[in-house]
Amino acid sequence: MNAKKSKDVIMIVAILAMISLTACAAQKGPILVGAEYDVPEGLASSASKVVVGLSPFQDARGGKLSVVGIRETDTGQFENDLVIQGTVSDLVTTAFSNALKARKISVKDLPAWDLKTEHMNANGVDVVLGGTVTSLWAKVVKKPLNAATHVDVSVHAILVDAREKKVSRVLDLHGTYDSQDITFNADMVGQALSGALSSTIDQLMNDPEFKKKIQ
Repeated sequence: MNAKKSKDVIMIVAILAMISLTACAAQKGPILVGAEYDVPEGLASSASKVVVGLSPFQDARGGKLSVVGIRETDTGQFENDLVIQGTVSDLVTTAFSNALKARKISVKDLPAWDLKTEHMNANGVDVVLGGTVTSLWAKVVKKPLNAATHVDVSVHAILVDAREKKVSRVLDLHGTYDSQDITFNADMVGQALSGALSSTIDQLMNDPEFKKKIQ
């Protein structure tokens, strides 16, 4: 082995050692991550005359309202909670609002309701959208030379005809996202959360019956 190759090998070993040491230096306490709705590239929509009343999506996951996942070692040892600013209800409701507005649909914020049509406040809107978040969870497994992230999102969505006060569409939406990085990266976790949440919401946005209601 010549001197140049020897130096290259030493440099690679040193870099791998630094990565391993960085991965082993676990942060203490909760780790803040972010998530948002990703507008599809090339999305083109004409303005809709329909006004959608958006009721806050209820967090039915159980547990802490701002915790959206965990980071653990490859042996299953817990290290950190992954948390967001605000609550999962706020996160999902805002994401649905942004998805509608990106399609030029007017949105009116409504108060929370118990998903019973007789208790619905639908003044000034054509349809009401609400539901529950049954899953929104990121699991990051930290290994010596990489970190694998898996996100699972499930939302039970209910669409109601405001004039008739009648449920017109019920959908169980589901999205996942998987990614890997050299080391743990909160931004990468945020991208994975955004990807899973966005694909979940897009299932409703692309539903033929839903499209009919908002045209």
